[in-house]
Amino acid sequence: MRILIPPLFFMSPKARSKSKKKTKAKKAKKVRKARKTKVKVKAKKVKKVKAKKGKTKAKASARIVAAKVKAAKEKALGRVVHFYDRISVAIIKLQSPLKVGDRICLKRGDLEILQQIESLQINHQSVGQAKKGAVVGMKVDAPVKEGAVVLAA
Repeated sequence: MRILIPPLFFMSPKARSKSKKKTKAKKAKKVRKARKTKVKVKAKKVKKVKAKKGKTKAKASARIVAAKVKAAKEKALGRVVHFYDRISVAIIKLQSPLKVGDRICLKRGDLEILQQIESLQINHQSVGQAKKGAVVGMKVDAPVKEGAVVLAA
């Protein structure tokens, strides 16, 4: 019966460290090569998609501008922290200034509520406007869940 012993046991310590370094170098080389091929594949896919759609630079830039305008319109003004259902009041932590008369959209998932701000209160005191970072109470037309985002409409 033969006993198979790995070759590292027969080697001197210097030879062992050299062989380990070689195997590590080979593995690192394989990993680098694999990464390069992945990058090439991704680049090819992008080129194919652009070729299929046949979009011109002007159309693409127009689409980017439209997306920026849409993002500007949907600027988050704040977030609903709490909702009192009996009195229909939402407590909102503001991320930008807000005033009475502004049109807003309360959005959470598929639910969107458009309304005009009729009353704002800070610590049970009516105010005409509120600054960024303030926590305000606002009368709402429909029930809103906590976490809803307040957007400019």
